[in-house]
Order: sequence, then C-alpha cells, then structure tokens
Amino acid sequence: MSDEETPEWLKPGDDSSPSQNQKSSNNDAENFEMEGATAADGGSGANVSSSPSSPSSSKRKLCKTIYICTTSSILLALFLYAAIVQNNDPDKLVWSSYYGLLAVISAVFIVRYLFSTNITHLDKLVFFLCAVMNVWSIVFIIFISLELGKVEEEGRDKRKELIFELSGACLGLVSVIYHAILTFRCVG
Repeated sequence: MSDEETPEWLKPGDDSSPSQNQKSSNNDAENFEMEGATAADGGSGANVSSSPSSPSSSKRKLCKTIYICTTSSILLALFLYAAIVQNNDPDKLVWSSYYGLLAVISAVFIVRYLFSTNITHLDKLVFFLCAVMNVWSIVFIIFISLELGKVEEEGRDKRKELIFELSGACLGLVSVIYHAILTFRCVG
C-alpha cells in the first residue's frame, strides 16, 4: 500500500481515529441539514433526509415552514389590502406608507426564509425595517389612544375609525415583533 492510498487517519503524525473522523463527517451532514438548503427541496428549508431516523424531524421542519410562511403570507395580504383601501382616509399617505412598509417586511421575510440561504443583508434589512416600524407602531398606538380618550360619545364614527386605526397599529406591532424574532431565531 503506497502513501497515496493510505487513509488520512492512518498516516503518521495524525492522532485522530476513524471514529473521530466519522463523527466529524456526521456533524457536517447534520449542519448541512440544519441550514435547510438542499437541492431536493429547492432550498425551501423543508429537508427530506435519507436517514430512517429523521422522518419525524423533517415533517416537523416542513410543518414549521408551512406555518411560518402561511402566517407571514396572511400578514402580507392583510397589510397590502389595508394599504390599498386607505383612499377615504384624510391621512391616507401616512397609513398607506405604514401598511406598505409592514407588507414589505413580510415579503422580505418570506423571500429570505424560503429562497436565500446566505444573504445576510436581507436579515439586516428586516431588522432595520422592524426597528423603524416598531417605533412607528408604538408612536401610533400612543397618539391614537390619546385621541381616542378625547373623542366624546356623540362622535361614534370618529371613535370607530380610531378603534380600527388602533387595531391596525397593534397588529403592525405584533407583526414587527413576530418577524424580528423569527428572523433572529429561524433564519439569521
């Protein structure tokens, strides 16, 4: 047996054993599976592993992916709809911008979660937009709550509109927190 045919772990000066090398390659395979980008699933994060012990974990990952993408898609649709129907509001530009940016956060998150495995600037974009929209949502909630306290009982239409605006700002805040946490925990 020549020096070229000798396995790495048998070469002189190498203290590692075959079991250590095998553990290392197993860890590499596990790390690859955890990254979620496989050619078989198109990089969707839903890994289908060939080992017999992991069908339940791949099903959990698939369910998690479906849940996360469905929730983000519903939020995206709601915010797009809210941005479009602001035509009768006196401050429609402010609210359309607000809901539009919330829709952008949902869309960028979905793209990052499903298709991009190594694009860190999308994480930074999501975090930046989440920080901006977090502050904007809190400011809206405070101002709408203060204005709601000033509206008297005879102004039912104004009160109803303020309650809708307050619920939209609260949903926006929840969406921002949701996407920031998921970007940090599941994607980033």
